[in-house]
Amino acid sequence: MPNVSQRSKPGKASPVTVIDTHEQIVREYLNSLESPPEPKTFNPAEVTKGIDDPIEKLRALREAKRRSSVNDLEDRFVEVAARWAAKNEMGRDLFATLGVPTTVLRRAFGGAPSKRGGEGRTRVSIDVLTSGIAARPKGAKLTVAEISEEIGGSPATVRKVLDQLTKDGVVANEGPDLNYGGRGRAPIVFVRK
Repeated sequence: MPNVSQRSKPGKASPVTVIDTHEQIVREYLNSLESPPEPKTFNPAEVTKGIDDPIEKLRALREAKRRSSVNDLEDRFVEVAARWAAKNEMGRDLFATLGVPTTVLRRAFGGAPSKRGGEGRTRVSIDVLTSGIAARPKGAKLTVAEISEEIGGSPATVRKVLDQLTKDGVVANEGPDLNYGGRGRAPIVFVRK
Protein backbone atom coordinates (compact mmCIF):
# COMPACT_ATOMS: atom_id res chain seq x y z
CA MET A 1 0.00 0.00 0.00
CA PRO A 2 1.61 3.32 -1.01
CA ASN A 3 2.36 5.88 1.64
CA VAL A 4 -0.53 8.33 1.16
CA SER A 5 -1.15 11.53 3.04
CA GLN A 6 -3.94 14.05 2.75
CA ARG A 7 -3.30 17.79 2.74
CA SER A 8 -5.68 20.68 2.40
CA LYS A 9 -4.60 23.55 0.22
CA PRO A 10 -5.21 27.03 1.59
CA GLY A 11 -8.62 28.31 0.53
CA LYS A 12 -9.78 24.86 -0.64
CA ALA A 13 -12.19 22.64 1.23
CA SER A 14 -11.27 19.28 -0.30
CA PRO A 15 -7.99 17.54 0.65
CA VAL A 16 -5.35 16.67 -1.93
CA THR A 17 -3.98 13.12 -1.90
CA VAL A 18 -0.16 12.88 -2.02
CA ILE A 19 1.44 9.54 -2.92
CA ASP A 20 5.05 8.84 -1.96
CA THR A 21 6.35 7.75 -5.38
CA HIS A 22 9.78 6.89 -3.97
CA GLU A 23 8.17 4.39 -1.62
CA GLN A 24 6.18 2.99 -4.52
CA ILE A 25 9.38 2.47 -6.56
CA VAL A 26 11.16 0.83 -3.60
CA ARG A 27 8.18 -1.49 -3.04
CA GLU A 28 7.95 -2.45 -6.73
CA TYR A 29 11.66 -3.23 -6.91
CA LEU A 30 11.64 -5.32 -3.72
CA ASN A 31 8.60 -7.23 -5.02
CA SER A 32 10.44 -7.83 -8.32
CA LEU A 33 13.21 -9.70 -6.49
CA GLU A 34 10.81 -12.64 -6.12
CA SER A 35 10.30 -12.91 -9.90
CA PRO A 36 12.89 -10.84 -11.80
CA PRO A 37 11.89 -9.48 -15.22
CA GLU A 38 13.47 -10.98 -18.32
CA PRO A 39 16.58 -9.05 -19.43
CA LYS A 40 16.24 -7.02 -22.60
CA THR A 41 17.84 -8.64 -25.64
CA PHE A 42 21.03 -7.16 -27.06
CA ASN A 43 21.08 -7.08 -30.88
CA PRO A 44 24.30 -5.37 -32.13
CA ALA A 45 23.11 -5.13 -35.75
CA GLU A 46 19.90 -3.39 -34.72
CA VAL A 47 21.74 -1.03 -32.35
CA THR A 48 24.28 0.14 -34.95
CA LYS A 49 21.84 0.35 -37.86
CA GLY A 50 22.16 3.74 -39.58
CA ILE A 51 25.32 4.77 -37.69
CA ASP A 52 28.39 5.26 -39.90
CA ASP A 53 31.01 6.50 -37.44
CA PRO A 54 32.79 3.57 -35.69
CA ILE A 55 33.21 5.51 -32.42
CA GLU A 56 29.50 6.36 -32.35
CA LYS A 57 28.78 2.67 -33.01
CA LEU A 58 30.88 1.75 -29.98
CA ARG A 59 29.03 4.29 -27.82
CA ALA A 60 25.65 3.02 -29.01
CA LEU A 61 26.71 -0.57 -28.34
CA ARG A 62 27.95 0.33 -24.86
CA GLU A 63 24.67 2.01 -23.95
CA ALA A 64 22.56 -0.82 -25.42
CA LYS A 65 24.66 -3.42 -23.60
CA ARG A 66 24.21 -1.55 -20.32
CA ARG A 67 20.46 -1.28 -20.83
CA SER A 68 20.17 -4.98 -21.67
CA SER A 69 21.81 -6.00 -18.40
CA VAL A 70 20.04 -3.57 -16.05
CA ASN A 71 16.29 -3.39 -15.92
CA ASP A 72 14.46 -0.06 -15.72
CA LEU A 73 12.92 -0.83 -12.33
CA GLU A 74 16.38 -1.42 -10.89
CA ASP A 75 17.56 1.92 -12.32
CA ARG A 76 14.61 3.73 -10.73
CA PHE A 77 15.26 1.96 -7.40
CA VAL A 78 18.92 3.02 -7.48
CA GLU A 79 17.87 6.65 -8.06
CA VAL A 80 15.55 6.85 -5.03
CA ALA A 81 16.58 4.16 -2.52
CA ALA A 82 19.16 6.14 -0.53
CA ARG A 83 16.89 9.19 -0.14
CA TRP A 84 13.89 7.06 0.79
CA ALA A 85 15.95 4.98 3.25
CA ALA A 86 17.39 8.10 4.93
CA LYS A 87 13.94 9.68 5.20
CA ASN A 88 12.59 6.49 6.80
CA GLU A 89 15.70 5.87 8.96
CA MET A 90 16.58 2.56 7.30
CA GLY A 91 20.07 1.31 6.52
CA ARG A 92 21.38 -0.54 3.50
CA ASP A 93 21.77 -3.67 5.65
CA LEU A 94 17.98 -4.02 5.79
CA PHE A 95 17.80 -4.02 1.99
CA ALA A 96 20.54 -6.68 1.89
CA THR A 97 18.48 -8.76 4.31
CA LEU A 98 15.63 -8.75 1.78
CA GLY A 99 17.93 -9.96 -1.00
CA VAL A 100 18.98 -6.78 -2.79
CA PRO A 101 22.24 -7.74 -4.58
CA THR A 102 25.56 -6.13 -3.57
CA THR A 103 25.98 -4.50 -6.96
CA VAL A 104 22.60 -2.78 -6.66
CA LEU A 105 23.33 -1.68 -3.08
CA ARG A 106 26.63 -0.16 -4.21
CA ARG A 107 24.90 1.72 -7.02
CA ALA A 108 22.16 2.98 -4.69
CA PHE A 109 24.12 3.72 -1.50
CA GLY A 110 27.73 4.04 -2.65
CA GLY A 111 30.63 1.88 -1.38
CA ALA A 112 30.54 -0.72 1.36
CA PRO A 113 28.66 -0.06 4.60
CA SER A 114 30.69 1.80 7.18
CA LYS A 115 32.35 -0.14 9.97
CA ARG A 116 31.89 0.95 13.56
CA GLY A 117 35.01 2.19 15.37
CA GLY A 118 37.41 -0.41 14.01
CA GLU A 119 35.27 -3.26 15.35
CA GLY A 120 35.13 -4.98 11.98
CA ARG A 121 31.83 -6.18 10.60
CA THR A 122 28.49 -4.95 11.83
CA ARG A 123 27.07 -7.13 14.58
CA VAL A 124 23.90 -8.92 13.61
CA SER A 125 21.94 -11.76 15.14
CA ILE A 126 21.95 -15.26 13.71
CA ASP A 127 18.21 -14.79 12.97
CA VAL A 128 18.95 -11.71 10.83
CA LEU A 129 21.67 -13.58 8.94
CA THR A 130 19.43 -16.62 8.46
CA SER A 131 16.48 -14.60 7.17
CA GLY A 132 18.76 -12.46 4.95
CA ILE A 133 20.28 -15.51 3.31
CA ALA A 134 16.92 -17.29 3.01
CA ALA A 135 15.45 -14.17 1.33
CA ARG A 136 17.90 -14.47 -1.58
CA PRO A 137 16.31 -15.58 -4.85
CA LYS A 138 16.68 -19.24 -5.78
CA GLY A 139 19.89 -19.88 -7.68
CA ALA A 140 21.71 -16.88 -6.13
CA LYS A 141 25.38 -17.56 -5.50
CA LEU A 142 26.73 -16.54 -2.08
CA THR A 143 30.10 -16.37 -0.37
CA VAL A 144 30.99 -15.77 3.27
CA ALA A 145 32.68 -12.45 2.44
CA GLU A 146 29.71 -11.21 0.39
CA ILE A 147 27.17 -12.05 3.13
CA SER A 148 29.40 -10.53 5.80
CA GLU A 149 29.72 -7.32 3.77
CA GLU A 150 26.04 -7.05 2.84
CA ILE A 151 24.28 -8.13 6.00
CA GLY A 152 27.00 -8.05 8.64
CA GLY A 153 28.44 -10.57 11.04
CA SER A 154 31.91 -11.99 11.38
CA PRO A 155 33.10 -14.53 8.79
CA ALA A 156 32.97 -17.24 11.49
CA THR A 157 29.33 -16.45 12.31
CA VAL A 158 28.36 -16.32 8.63
CA ARG A 159 30.09 -19.70 8.04
CA LYS A 160 28.19 -21.18 10.99
CA VAL A 161 24.85 -19.95 9.59
CA LEU A 162 25.66 -21.15 6.05
CA ASP A 163 26.66 -24.58 7.40
CA GLN A 164 23.35 -24.85 9.27
CA LEU A 165 21.37 -23.68 6.22
CA THR A 166 23.21 -26.31 4.14
CA LYS A 167 22.10 -29.00 6.61
CA ASP A 168 18.55 -27.60 6.48
CA GLY A 169 18.53 -27.72 2.66
CA VAL A 170 18.15 -23.95 2.19
CA VAL A 171 21.52 -23.58 0.45
CA ALA A 172 23.92 -25.98 -1.25
CA ASN A 173 27.69 -25.93 -0.78
CA GLU A 174 29.14 -25.88 -4.32
CA GLY A 175 32.76 -25.97 -3.16
CA PRO A 176 35.59 -23.56 -4.05
CA ASP A 177 34.99 -20.88 -6.71
CA LEU A 178 36.70 -22.31 -9.80
CA ASN A 179 36.86 -18.85 -11.43
CA TYR A 180 38.69 -17.25 -8.50
CA GLY A 181 41.91 -15.53 -9.54
CA GLY A 182 42.81 -13.66 -6.36
CA ARG A 183 45.30 -14.32 -3.61
CA GLY A 184 44.94 -17.17 -1.16
CA ARG A 185 42.35 -19.89 -1.18
CA ALA A 186 39.30 -19.60 -3.39
CA PRO A 187 36.13 -18.76 -1.48
CA ILE A 188 33.49 -21.45 -1.00
CA VAL A 189 30.40 -20.80 -3.11
CA PHE A 190 26.95 -21.52 -1.72
CA VAL A 191 23.84 -21.53 -3.91
CA ARG A 192 20.36 -20.66 -2.66
CA LYS A 193 18.03 -23.62 -3.34
